[in-house]
Amino acid sequence: MNTGLCNNTTMADRTAKDAFLAVVESTILGAINIAALVGNSLVCLAFYRKSSIRSKVTNYFVVSLAVTDLAVALVVMPLTVASTIANQWIFGTVGCKISFFVGFICGGTSLLTTILLAINRYFCVVRRDSYNVIFSRQYSLAMTVAAWIVAMVGTILIYYVTPMMFRVYAIQPSICFRVASTTRYVLSVKIVRCVFIAVPGFVVVCCYVRIYRTIKMHNNNRKMFSKQCSLYGVDAQKTTRILTVVVVWFYLSWSPIFLNNILTMFNLYDDEAALKYSNLHYTIPLFASSVVNPIIYAVLGTEFREEFRKICSCGK
Repeated sequence: MNTGLCNNTTMADRTAKDAFLAVVESTILGAINIAALVGNSLVCLAFYRKSSIRSKVTNYFVVSLAVTDLAVALVVMPLTVASTIANQWIFGTVGCKISFFVGFICGGTSLLTTILLAINRYFCVVRRDSYNVIFSRQYSLAMTVAAWIVAMVGTILIYYVTPMMFRVYAIQPSICFRVASTTRYVLSVKIVRCVFIAVPGFVVVCCYVRIYRTIKMHNNNRKMFSKQCSLYGVDAQKTTRILTVVVVWFYLSWSPIFLNNILTMFNLYDDEAALKYSNLHYTIPLFASSVVNPIIYAVLGTEFREEFRKICSCGK
């Protein structure tokens, strides 16, 4: 397996890139990096400080998402921001490998966690009798750890099994890509990516369709849903709305990559021709997903919002 860094960037190529676009990309990515660090640190601190937040099993999945976003903000984002400012990949093969492993592990964990959140809401709303058994604290923590382990194992398998190499393209020298070495493997990788995004997405959509049908049925029957299904005193409908927004935003941020893979598989889109704008098309939406979740919790979640306020005001 060839894992060397193939860098075909020339000075002429680098200077040809639009300077204004580079400034815009660097500014946006830098702002996202800072916001992701601050926001997800607040989520983790709120979880650590407030026992009532820790007592809710759903928040195990919430803090797991925050940890993945924080890891990306600490490792992957700074590499991308610095290289975007320099307009070339400046961290060599080692930096590429670090970015690959951290990015894939955190991305895989986030994907699995969003599925667990959807299943959690499904059992809370649709299968209430089984909810407390399946989503006890111990089982929820085990599910969270299992998501990380599966993502790690999957990333290692992808790295050692598929014949790929790291490459920096002349037209977009600020990003180091890990690409398949043959056309056949390029197609297979794109198919696998689509399956890994589409199948979980289908499961999530099915869960939430059943959830909102059940909520609508109870509301139409004029029953107080919050009394029938509550999660340690938190109104289930409000919790479901918050997590729905989180999951929807997660899949929206992944949709550009999913759409790109679909189009390029059928030769409807020139992947390399669009590399110049890959930061705007792919990197920024993906990184932005790490910022939005803390904002959602602050706006819609009363407990998180109050704890954020105390932390920011140095309250005890």
